[in-house]
Amino acid sequence: MRIDALVIEGPEGFDPTAEINGYPAIVRQINTIMLAKPYRLLISGDKSMIPIVKNCTRLGADFLYPLRGTVFENSLFFGLKYLQNKCDSVLIAPANYPFINTATYRQIMEADAEIAIAAREGKRGWPVRIPATLINEVLELGSINELLKKYEGDVVVIETDDLGVGTDVCATRFTAKLAKQLSENHSLHKIHPRINLSLSRENAYYGRGVQQILRLTEETGSTGEMCLMMGMAKTHAANILTRMRNEMDDSTAPTLHIPARGTVITPEGSEYYERFARWQAKCETFIQQTFDEEFGDFFE
Repeated sequence: MRIDALVIEGPEGFDPTAEINGYPAIVRQINTIMLAKPYRLLISGDKSMIPIVKNCTRLGADFLYPLRGTVFENSLFFGLKYLQNKCDSVLIAPANYPFINTATYRQIMEADAEIAIAAREGKRGWPVRIPATLINEVLELGSINELLKKYEGDVVVIETDDLGVGTDVCATRFTAKLAKQLSENHSLHKIHPRINLSLSRENAYYGRGVQQILRLTEETGSTGEMCLMMGMAKTHAANILTRMRNEMDDSTAPTLHIPARGTVITPEGSEYYERFARWQAKCETFIQQTFDEEFGDFFE
C-alpha cells in the first residue's frame, strides 16, 4: 500500500520557518515525517510559502503551490486534488503541529483501518489518515472534520502518549516552557540513524535529488512544473542531469525526452529510478536493524 504524507499550511500569520526552541518548525516536521518512511511527503500552501520551497525540497519533500492562473481554494483541497489517483492513503497534518513524534506517524500509517486518527487522553488531534477513495468526499463536504463525522463508525482512534498530537504552536496556551518540554521529548532529540545514499564514480552523480527530479518530471509530465515544486531553475536541473550523464559516460544514463507534448523519462531513467529506490529501501532496513542491535538500549 502506498501512503503519501501531506502537510498543509498553518493559520494566517504562522511562519513555518520561525525557530521554536532552536529548530525551524517546517524542518522539524519534515525530518520527523521522513523518519516514518511515507512514499512521499508533499507540502501544500499558497504563494506566501514560496520562500520555504528550497528548505523543503533539500530535505526530500515536494512542494505544491498554485501555478499562475490557478484558482486556489485552500492548501488541504489543493494537496488532496494533486494526490488523487497517485496513492492509496493520505496521512495529513498541519504545519502548525510540528511536535508530533515519528512513532505516532508510524502508528497511524500502520493502523489496520482505512480512516485513522491520533489521540491523547481521549482527545483527538493529528495526524489523520484517509483512503484516497474518499478524497472526493472531503472536497464535497468541505473539511476533514465533516468526513470524520460522516464515517464516525469507521474511524479508528489510536491512543498515544504523544503530547504533540494536540499541540498547536499558534495557540495562546503555547509557551516557551511547553516548547522546551516538547523539544526534549521529540523524535529529533533522540538518537537515530541518518543516511544519505548516492552513486559515485569520480564524483557523486545520482542521489535523492536526482530521484526527485525524475519522479516529479514523470509525474507531472513537465520540467517546468517539476522545477517549481523543487524551487529550482530549469538551467540548474539541466546542469544536474548533464553532470550525471558526463560522470556516467554510459548509454544507459537516465535522461529526459521531450516529445510534442509533455516530458517523459526514458526507459533507462525509469529503470535507474526503480533500482535506486529498491536499494535505498534495503539499505535503510539494514541500517535500522544494525542501529537497533548496537544502540537500542544504549541511551535508555
